Amino acid sequence: GTATIADSTISGNYTYKGSSNGGGIWNYGNLTLSNSTISSNYGDLGSGIFTSGTLSLYHCTISDNTGGDAIYNHGNVEITIGHTIAADYFNVLQYGISKGYNLFEQGSIYGAIASDIFGGNADLQSLADNGGPTLTHALGINSYAFDAGDPSAVAGSGSISDSDQRGAGYTRTLDTIDIGAVEMTNRPPDAISDGFTTDENTGFTTGDVLSNDTDPDTTD
Repeated sequence: GTATIADSTISGNYTYKGSSNGGGIWNYGNLTLSNSTISSNYGDLGSGIFTSGTLSLYHCTISDNTGGDAIYNHGNVEITIGHTIAADYFNVLQYGISKGYNLFEQGSIYGAIASDIFGGNADLQSLADNGGPTLTHALGINSYAFDAGDPSAVAGSGSISDSDQRGAGYTRTLDTIDIGAVEMTNRPPDAISDGFTTDENTGFTTGDVLSNDTDPDTTD
């Protein structure tokens, strides 16, 4: 069959020894995940996802799954990945299709393209309530996923949703779209250096030194 999972977190699941495949998801059909998080699951084969059917991942975050590879490709099926953070190890050597703008902390994918990032620090924060109805991994300030998505992406246009995994009020593109399930918020301002010189006997007024700084969390 065919299934789509969107705006969801699949976490805290595990499989027992003897049939310990697919800690988070066991896919036999045609599965698409978008704006979703696969985190903190356990399984010997496919700690996050065990798939023997077609799998597509768009704007997803995969992290903190333990046991075997986070995604286990059983039967050399087609796996398509785009704008996704893979912080766990997995190795899609064959039948992987990169749609670009992925961040692989560990592992690799066959058919990677120039916009994919390998070995970069995702700097994911712990799974927590970052707004919206589901728990998510916020991006830390040092994340390679920040502003690393498709620079032409516009929220609500084409395949880009209006919001990230958290839903209404959390726009998908604050500036350049981020990689993963959620956009970075509460970012530091873009500060422009203001220089003044004087001597110890001469006073001066600085004026508004913040007027030329910008807040990346707004659309102004």
